[in-house]
Amino acid sequence: MCVCDFLNLECIFSRYKDNYFDVVLSISALQWPIANKEGIELKNIVKQIGKHILKLLSLNGVCVIQFYPASDSVFEDVCSAFERVGFKVEEFLYNEQSIRKKKYFIVLRRE
Repeated sequence: MCVCDFLNLECIFSRYKDNYFDVVLSISALQWPIANKEGIELKNIVKQIGKHILKLLSLNGVCVIQFYPASDSVFEDVCSAFERVGFKVEEFLYNEQSIRKKKYFIVLRRE
């Protein structure tokens, strides 16, 4: 298990070989490095994170990210940035009708 500090990715991930993980799981972590970010700055942070995850995932590997974006448009921007890195992206909402209990999930597949 790897506990990740998204702001210090090179230090954390450099100890693992490329294609090392079959699955990466992130719960409530992504919202912190992108907090109060928008537009190009937000997309660049997500792309940097995505490149590191892509490098570490094995072929056909999967990354599941659960987070709380500031808005639906931020969620769409995050998904779009991961697609630009090369992932197949699937979006899921859990408790979509509830404002307080709504959870956003992104499934990233390396193909």
